[in-house]
Amino acid sequence: DAATLYAARAAIDVFRHTPEGSDQAPRIRLRASIGVGDLHHFEIGGHKDEWHALLAGDAINDVASADADGEPDRVTASGAAWSLIRERCTSSQLLSGCVRLLSVDAEIGPPTELPSPGGLASDRLRANVPPMILDRLDVGIPVSQAGAFRTISSVFIAVGGVRPSDPDALSRLHSALLAIQQISDRFGGCVHQTRTDEKGTIVILAFGLPPNHHENDATRAVRAAVSFEATLKLLGLPCSIGVASGPVFCS
Repeated sequence: DAATLYAARAAIDVFRHTPEGSDQAPRIRLRASIGVGDLHHFEIGGHKDEWHALLAGDAINDVASADADGEPDRVTASGAAWSLIRERCTSSQLLSGCVRLLSVDAEIGPPTELPSPGGLASDRLRANVPPMILDRLDVGIPVSQAGAFRTISSVFIAVGGVRPSDPDALSRLHSALLAIQQISDRFGGCVHQTRTDEKGTIVILAFGLPPNHHENDATRAVRAAVSFEATLKLLGLPCSIGVASGPVFCS
C-alpha cells in the first residue's frame, strides 16, 4: 500500500534528520508508530470560528496497539501495517505481532499528485493556531522563541456514549465540543487538544496560557469542570473529568 509505505519512509526520515544534540542542547528523543484502517475525520466546535479536527476509527486503534510496543528512537509498525509493506522493508519481529521497522528498501519518490493548498484566507488559518502562539506572533516574537515554562491548570474530559460509526456521531460530537468551548471561554480557558482513544473522545483544556492567564486559574478550571459535567449530562453524554495543576513547557 503506497500510503503505508510513504508513512514508513517519513517516520524513518524524521529520525534520520533529528539533530544529535549536545551538552547545551540534549537530543530530543522521539518514537514513531504506524497503523492502518478506516478513519473518520470530523471538524467540530466552531465557537468564535475555532474548529478542531478529530480523527477516530480503526486506524487510530491500530496505531495505538503499535505505540504500546514503541520505544524511543524506534519506528514500530502494527502487524496489519507490516503486511502491506513487508516486501519492500526490513524489520525485526516483536512478540506482540508488531515489528520494529529498520529500513525502507524500495525506492520511492514523492506522490505524483500533491494536494493543492487552495486559497485559504489568513483568518481561516489563524483559527487553527493556538492563542498563545498568535499572541506572540502578533507582537513580533518569532515562533522559535515562543517556548516557555508556565504553571497552568489542565482539565481532561473523556466523553463516552458516541462511536465514530454512529449515524449521529458528527452532530453529537460537534454539540459537545461547542458547549465545552463556550464554557471554557467563559472561564478564561482554551481547548488544547481533541483526540480519541480507548476511553472515548478526549478533550484537554488549558487554563493559564497567555493571553488569558489569571492568579486564580486553578479555581477557574475547577468551576469549568463542574459546568462541563452538568452540560454534557444534559446532552446525554457520560463523561469523566480530571483537573490538575503544575508547570509545563508551552511552545
